[in-house]
Amino acid sequence: MSGTAYLSRLIAHDTIIEFHDLFVFTLGAHYMKNVLLLAMFVASAALGIAQQPVATRGHDMPTSINPADLVRQPIGKEEEATQGVIFKRVTALEVSSQFHYWPYGPVSNDMFKYDAKSNTLNIARNKALFNASNQISGVEVGVLRSTNNGVAWTMDVIQSTTSMFFGMPILGYVNPDEGTDASKFPVMVFGIRYPMPSLNYGGLSMWNRTSAGPYELTLNDQPAPANGYAITMGDLYSDNNSGAVHYSGTLNPDAGVQYGAYGYFNMNLVVDD
Repeated sequence: MSGTAYLSRLIAHDTIIEFHDLFVFTLGAHYMKNVLLLAMFVASAALGIAQQPVATRGHDMPTSINPADLVRQPIGKEEEATQGVIFKRVTALEVSSQFHYWPYGPVSNDMFKYDAKSNTLNIARNKALFNASNQISGVEVGVLRSTNNGVAWTMDVIQSTTSMFFGMPILGYVNPDEGTDASKFPVMVFGIRYPMPSLNYGGLSMWNRTSAGPYELTLNDQPAPANGYAITMGDLYSDNNSGAVHYSGTLNPDAGVQYGAYGYFNMNLVVDD
């Protein structure tokens, strides 16, 4: 594993943004000849960083999944009418919605991802598995996909595991070859680990599927983007030209540092060694 560090600047909207400590790591042998590039840095506005206290910070991540978070499954009808509005149920959630799509899906209007080449609608999906006692026993992590404009949906499972529940999934994928079969796209699902059996917060990770197959890469053993800051939830952006998926989001500060810094990393899903 090797790394380089440098300092650069970006001017946006008359505000100078400084990017500190950009570390680029190459991860190779553990992922079956796939070279994965991981970069992290912290960006802070030189002018007017928000002085928001940690205690009032929004979008705090749930620290555990409790029995009260389980959702009673609906019975029957795919289509329902409420106050004259007819809708079709795409899927039924198994736990509280905050563990599925809160807050970055509906809030950022980024829950649905449309791919023009394959003409598909795609949604990150984490389907909870249950044992005979109706307790969470694992999760299927994948992509809920429609090839006919939402008339029907199928689950493309990246990985099924009994070691954790995986919360708040965010979807990123690349299609550098302009293929038409979305099930073959390199995919990243970024989210939160809730390891079994405690189902307590276990850090952030990525479930990726590349030409080498599916694997999980946790961020727990990666260096912090800066002293006093930790990566938290954010959003993913895809770059078909490079084959990389990019993350950006507000960093989680401890009590001794200033609120308002942003973090970034990228993962190349198609580069082979």
